[in-house]
Amino acid sequence: MIVMVVMRSALFIPGTNVRAVNKATTLRADVIVLDLEDSIPLSEKETARIFISDFIPRVKEGHPWPKGDGRGNDVWVRTNGVNTGLLEGDMPHVLHKKLNGLMIPKVEHAAEVKKFVKLMDVQGRKQDINTKKVALMPTVETALGALHAYEICKADPRVVAIGFGAVDFTKDMGVTLTRDGKELYMGRALTALSARAAGVMAIDTVFIDLADPEGLRQSAYDAKQMGFKGKYLVHPNQIEAVNEVFTPAAADLEWAKRVVETFEKEALSRGLAAISVGNKMVDIPVYEQNKALLALAKEIEVKEKT
Repeated sequence: MIVMVVMRSALFIPGTNVRAVNKATTLRADVIVLDLEDSIPLSEKETARIFISDFIPRVKEGHPWPKGDGRGNDVWVRTNGVNTGLLEGDMPHVLHKKLNGLMIPKVEHAAEVKKFVKLMDVQGRKQDINTKKVALMPTVETALGALHAYEICKADPRVVAIGFGAVDFTKDMGVTLTRDGKELYMGRALTALSARAAGVMAIDTVFIDLADPEGLRQSAYDAKQMGFKGKYLVHPNQIEAVNEVFTPAAADLEWAKRVVETFEKEALSRGLAAISVGNKMVDIPVYEQNKALLALAKEIEVKEKT
């Protein structure tokens, strides 16, 4: 079973951008996503495939190239969509033993994930790669995809997260993408709710205005409040703010530790379902929520050390 715990920041890098890839392992993004889809014109798809095949181990292993120092990033690839006719050409190049996961764009039905998995498994056998260890993240980018998000999450055990894409979603809905993102509420909510129900992570859309750091921070905070666990990024300058938003604050961790320790000492040991901590009622759901927060903080600490 594949377990993904920390994906606060997922930075897209075009599959032909050698300079950006060279810089990737100096960045603190939780995930580097090498892109074969939207950022690559049709005329450059084959070149990008060849580059990405070489980039995957470089990003994973870290600097200096080619041997690496072991301080690389988790590396994913966003392929072309299942129904584009391009995926079959992508798969031999994107499967690699150093690969962490594959992102599937513009998914509208669970059947598309199943088709993707079948193609991946066949190619994996040809290349002697264990595709059972390859995590998957479909992205919903239309009204239909958002409505089917739960089924998409449950389409295969390797789906560890589902992403939401705002640009294509607003295009599909016939609305304008705005700074405050009110037009995204329903799509975001369906994605986050479905992810939670399915037991996977929800990863929020990119914030495209690179000159608006406060807008980025607010967008990340709004996503966090809706249940998203991280955010797609389009520029390295967005990493720090997004990681900060999705990292539990020190004060919250202090309170969580107090809640957990007090509840275990005064409630669980005495068979009680609820107690008072600092004039606040703490019951089992509150205890479990704070315990999960401490576990997340521990996973982030481990992630940042490596």
